[in-house]
Amino acid sequence: MKKTAILRRIRHYLKEHSPTGDVGIPESPEVGSMPDLVETFSVALAQVKGEFYQATSYQEVVSVLKRVLSPAQPIYLARDTFPPDVDWHWLETEFSGQGVSSLAENTVVALTGATFLIAETGTIGIQSDLVASLLPEHHIVLAMTDQLYPTLEALVAQRPDFMVDIPYTTLITGPSRTADIEKTLVLGAHGPGRLTVILLIPNP
Repeated sequence: MKKTAILRRIRHYLKEHSPTGDVGIPESPEVGSMPDLVETFSVALAQVKGEFYQATSYQEVVSVLKRVLSPAQPIYLARDTFPPDVDWHWLETEFSGQGVSSLAENTVVALTGATFLIAETGTIGIQSDLVASLLPEHHIVLAMTDQLYPTLEALVAQRPDFMVDIPYTTLITGPSRTADIEKTLVLGAHGPGRLTVILLIPNP
């Protein structure tokens, strides 16, 4: 069949099957309770080899960090990734002897905030400091419960401002991985081989 005939058939099919009217943004699905969302996120994250911890205070966050970090292990704080209402200065005070001011090729651990979390897939969304989520061997994310959404569709429906005037959004689902070589799964191939999420759940 000639090229022109193929294109003519494609155009005819598209004309007959194209959607009509304004497609728009899908309606936000029903949102479950916060404990349900937290459970869904933790299960989804575990399925992609991520680590999940809950904390109800900054003191508990520090306890978790000391548990997952080696003693005196250098840690980079990605200040630009934390929400404006999160006081990250206490982290600098707590880990003043371990903090590093800039990322380097040998940076082992980076602690970032998050712009949003997707419970359905255990995904973290970050809209700043892309390198901090790619360069270290261990990426630790500190997030808040009000950043947790059931699905990506729910996020777009509830917070369309997240997608306006933003140059990029990094979606992270588990540690970096590849199975290109002999179909053997290898973690940390193109980025962090370890991903830890600490969700701060304030006491009611």
